[in-house]
Amino acid sequence: MAKKRNKSKVKRYPTDLNNKKWGIINPLLLEALSGGRPREVSLRKIINAIFYITRGGCA
Repeated sequence: MAKKRNKSKVKRYPTDLNNKKWGIINPLLLEALSGGRPREVSLRKIINAIFYITRGGCA
C-alpha cells in the first residue's frame, strides 16, 4: 500500500499578512533587478518575518 504524503502547511502567525493586506503592500515593493541572482525567498515571507520580530522582539 502506498504511503500518503502529508502536505505540510506553512505555520501561520497572528502577524502574517492576509491576502488583502498583501495586495496593498505588494505594488509598493521593487521588482528584482535583471541580471542579478534570482530571489530564493518571497518578499511576502520576509515582510511576515519583519512583522513577527517587530511584534515579539528577539531574545
